[in-house]
Amino acid sequence: SEYAKKVYFRIVLVSIFSFVLPYLMSILLPDNFINTIIICIACVLSVALTIYLLGLENNEKQIVLDKIGVVIRKFIK
Repeated sequence: SEYAKKVYFRIVLVSIFSFVLPYLMSILLPDNFINTIIICIACVLSVALTIYLLGLENNEKQIVLDKIGVVIRKFIK
């Protein structure tokens, strides 16, 4: 179906693009504990950003932004 193609295409896009930054960092940075932590953090951020930019529809992005706004307002008060 068209819906399945659209979903699988987004999954493939997110998988490919979220892989790039952590992979490059793992090649360029020397192996040690601190760099491993940095790469793990970069991986989480890379996946989250890629999902937001490539994996979500506009209405889904708005829902995410609204939820983030609620959380931020709770911490500001």
